[in-house]
Amino acid sequence: MEADEDVAAVVLRVNSPGGDALASDVIWRAISVLDAKIPVIISMGDVAASGGYYMAAGGRYVFAEPTTITGSIGVFGLMFNTQKLFNNKAGVKFDRVLTHPYADIGDSNRPMTEFEARTIQGEVERVYKRFIDVVEEGRGFEKREDVEKIAEGRVWSGTRAKELGLVDELGGLDQAIAKAAAYAKVEQYSVEVFPKDRDPLGQLLAKFAGDTIETALGHQTIARLKTLSKAVPESALQMKAGIYARAFSDLRIR
Repeated sequence: MEADEDVAAVVLRVNSPGGDALASDVIWRAISVLDAKIPVIISMGDVAASGGYYMAAGGRYVFAEPTTITGSIGVFGLMFNTQKLFNNKAGVKFDRVLTHPYADIGDSNRPMTEFEARTIQGEVERVYKRFIDVVEEGRGFEKREDVEKIAEGRVWSGTRAKELGLVDELGGLDQAIAKAAAYAKVEQYSVEVFPKDRDPLGQLLAKFAGDTIETALGHQTIARLKTLSKAVPESALQMKAGIYARAFSDLRIR
């Protein structure tokens, strides 16, 4: 995109509770590299937490809505032990063939050793320190301690996040676009939106049967499927083992 001379600035809409820590870092780096060439303005939606905020820290200027769930600067590791499930419920047992005692570190088919637990915990702490570094540098905090005081997985509203220095200004997508134009020093401009794909359910159905599936099922059926998919709680989603920068979105504010 930076090679396209017609692109003067980019507005990135972030609406995510985060996810895989490595993926968050890769996207953050891409944003940082692009921002060094043309302005990248961040516009936060309902949620920009954990890995979502990690990415946003790479932008030049950050907008949030007053109620945007922001921050959750934290990391956790998720490991499973499915040995009893397979042994007792499915009658399946596993044999280990290794070239090193820890070649299968993180294997879910056996309990972890103390060494493996310490190693994985150390990796979680390393990623967390990296997260702090990204926020400290990207948001211009003078002291690391100032970031640490508002980190550790704490979640803030957009309004409070602005007071804490996590975002620059309260506003929506229109304000972010206007700020991008100001940074790019252009008065007349057009906006192109990406991606141009259809909604996620439509993409899934198209992968299996193409556009004809919507015609076959009917628009009313498609609408019901969309409603049901939104009703599935976040906690019901399966997560693979690994290290995450993620905020759980099934929060209830009363």
